[in-house]
Amino acid sequence: MPKINYDKLPSIYKRLLDNQINTVDSGWKVFQFSLQKNLQDGGDKCHGVTDFDSGLILLDVDVSDDLAYETIIHEITHVILETVGCGDNYGEQKDLVISNEKLTTLVSRGFMQFMMLNPALFELLLKGPL
Repeated sequence: MPKINYDKLPSIYKRLLDNQINTVDSGWKVFQFSLQKNLQDGGDKCHGVTDFDSGLILLDVDVSDDLAYETIIHEITHVILETVGCGDNYGEQKDLVISNEKLTTLVSRGFMQFMMLNPALFELLLKGPL
């Protein structure tokens, strides 16, 4: 695996490392952040991947500050949606039929759980990408 150069990391990844924030607690599983070079999913280049089996959130380091910040939020949202029962059935692409109000309730409760279980990470994310 190629060595990760700290100086070239997006600022949000540096702040995660500097604050020793390397996990996300979902309440049912603790996910570990893992910084990667040349991240791929199914042979396609990607910015982030959440592996529910291994409990890893893989983050590609070769992205801009804004994209790195969005990717962390995106991958945490996958964890939250899985937590509240809106996962993708392990790759089976089925449409989720749910009202806006129900989905909003599920997601807001998931974010509240995330915030309470991960206060340092949430505070860091509130500061934005830079």
